[in-house]
This record gives sequence, structure tokens and C-alpha cells, in this order.
Amino acid sequence: IEYLIEMGLTLQKVCQCDTLFQKQSTVETKGGARDKHQGSETSKRKVFKDKYVQIGKIGQGGFSKVYLVSNIKTSKQYALKKVSKSSMNASTNKITISNIMNEKKILLKVCHPFIIKFSSCFQDSKNLYYVMEYCKGGSISKYLKRVGFFSENVSRFYIAEIVLGLKALHYEYKIIYRDLKPENCLLGDDGHIKITDFGLSTIDKKFSTTGCGTPEFI
Repeated sequence: IEYLIEMGLTLQKVCQCDTLFQKQSTVETKGGARDKHQGSETSKRKVFKDKYVQIGKIGQGGFSKVYLVSNIKTSKQYALKKVSKSSMNASTNKITISNIMNEKKILLKVCHPFIIKFSSCFQDSKNLYYVMEYCKGGSISKYLKRVGFFSENVSRFYIAEIVLGLKALHYEYKIIYRDLKPENCLLGDDGHIKITDFGLSTIDKKFSTTGCGTPEFI
């Protein structure tokens, strides 16, 4: 019973966070969701590939930005990751074309309940774009910052899902995931883990000796 109560509180926080984010998105779009003339309002916002309209910004990494977007026809929300082509320079940056292509291959290949789901990809002259499922709960890192630490039961729950996701990557898909950290563990609509960000992962290797990852978590 104690375990169920703790998980219920965690899921409640996810819902509260989602509600807050939706309110912020409504403010950012200046009431676009409430505007009856949705077509004219959509034209004022950034549109990707004449298919996805930008709602707000979710996050930003060293070489990419992630936006919350909505499919114009279906209104379904997605997370759109934009990677600048100018950042793919091995001589000056850690990210390479190989990293980007590996991430695409992995997203297309993997299908697992605790791994982020891939929808589509496209590009323009300056950027590459990945369209993935939108995890409303965000990363578990913000909850850790808020509460300091998770209880043993909640930790067991999330660790179990992370281990199952990593096991599938390693044994079923021959993928070595090399960037495990709270920021890359998202929470879906149902409060379950979704592992994301495969830019540093390797495919079809038994082991890797390359030094990589986020320094704070190595």
C-alpha cells in the first residue's frame, strides 16, 4: 500500500507538471489554443515542413534544441529535436555525422516500452529534425532537484524500468548506450520511464573503450 501511495504521488506530480507546462505554452502562443481562428494564429508561429507547428521550447543541449510541436492535421503533440548541421564537425565538436546517423538508425530500429518512440525525420539546408513522442512528465532530474531524492520503493520502480530498457538495447539490439543520466530518463503520460538521446550510442559492438558521456555522471 505504501508503495502504491508513493507511486500515486509521483504520477500526481507528473500531471501537475504537465498542467503547468500547458499553461505556459498557452501564454507563449498568446492564446492560440483559445483562438477560434486557428489557421491565422498558426501562421504566426514557426511551422516545420508545413506539417508541425511549434508550441514551445522544451529543452536545449550542447548541439540541439527540443521543441513541443503539434501536427497541424491531427493536433497530436510531438517532441521535435533540431540538430544544427554546422555543429557536426569532429575537429571542433564532439558530435559527428556518425553520431547523428547512429541515433537515427537506433530510433528506427528499437521498439520497447521504456525507450522513446520515433515518428519521423526530415532536414533543411541548416538543420536535421527528429520527430519523437512527447513525454509530458519531462525528465526525472527535475523531480530529484525538487525532492532531493526518491524513496527506496520509487527508486526500485524506476531503476527496474531503466535496467529493462538497457537490457533490451544491449542484448536484443546490440546497442551500447553510453549517456545514462537523469536528464535522459523521461516520464511518459503514464509515469513510466522513456530512455532518450542516443547520440553517443554504438551499434553492433561487444564493447567500447571510447571516453564519452557527461562528465558529472562518468
